[in-house]
Amino acid sequence: MYKRVLVPLDGSTTALQVLPYAELIAKSSGATIELLQALTAYPSELLKQVSHQYVGGGGSPSYPPSIELWTSIQDQMREDVKASLEAVAAPLRDDGFKVETTAAENDAVGAIMAAADQDPDTLIAISTHGRSGVGRWLLGSVTDKVVRHATHPTLVVRSREGHVAPATPKLDRIILPLDGSEMSSTAIPYAVDLAKTLGVGITLVRTISPLSYGDGFADYVPSVYDDLTAEIQTDVQDYLSHEAEVIKRMGITDVAEQGIDGYPATAILDEVGDDGDKIVVMATHGRAGIGRWVLGSVADRVVRHSPGPVLVVRPVTGD
Repeated sequence: MYKRVLVPLDGSTTALQVLPYAELIAKSSGATIELLQALTAYPSELLKQVSHQYVGGGGSPSYPPSIELWTSIQDQMREDVKASLEAVAAPLRDDGFKVETTAAENDAVGAIMAAADQDPDTLIAISTHGRSGVGRWLLGSVTDKVVRHATHPTLVVRSREGHVAPATPKLDRIILPLDGSEMSSTAIPYAVDLAKTLGVGITLVRTISPLSYGDGFADYVPSVYDDLTAEIQTDVQDYLSHEAEVIKRMGITDVAEQGIDGYPATAILDEVGDDGDKIVVMATHGRAGIGRWVLGSVADRVVRHSPGPVLVVRPVTGD
């Protein structure tokens, strides 16, 4: 399992909403928690605002600031980041966690990727967005780039403004979506490891998507439509039963199977429910026949709308 849980922060409270889940996994696995915050390279349009923020007082600093002034501002920013990280780390250490902090001299995405690559047994745990002062993360920006490009599994929590994350989150089941492809099945070992770590069962989900021919096809040749639907349902159930047996041989006895009519993202979210007590483990994309999942469609919608965490696995391929 994981030896290190990397938690990127940006100084905001919403970015901290992933922390209870990182604690849960670190406590169950004995992993070290590393808190990381990048020293943001501000674009030119924000430079003046940052100068005012750090210079203070009633005067107006020259713009652009001198080399000496900008160096002073960067030094103060660096100290602020270190102090912010230590403020988060201190109570974690008091609770018995091994915690490291890193104020990275890089852009956020580069800093996260470089830090994760230092240890192959790293889990990245990140909120979908955080805001603080003039900086912000948004799904579609830092988190999106990390999920798309990181070779490490990434735990994503959808943070919400004003939401207070539970101090000790309760996760009682893993939802494992599969689509019949080898790519989607690469998430199975991650789900099994997490199930063992958390002591929970796994529910396999595969959708029986509506035939693309639509209801009009059924009106003209109902017997053919019904035969195709029945064949698909049988194939889905056979596939789920086979994968369930594979998982049971890997040491998980509590394995349920759900073949659900409907569209993938909707079916997955319906299985997750509204309580936030289930964690989805899924590959970023899978391809089989004419169907496919891609980040930006199924996985993207699940990450955006799941009330609980989503563990996204991006398999390394030769593409």
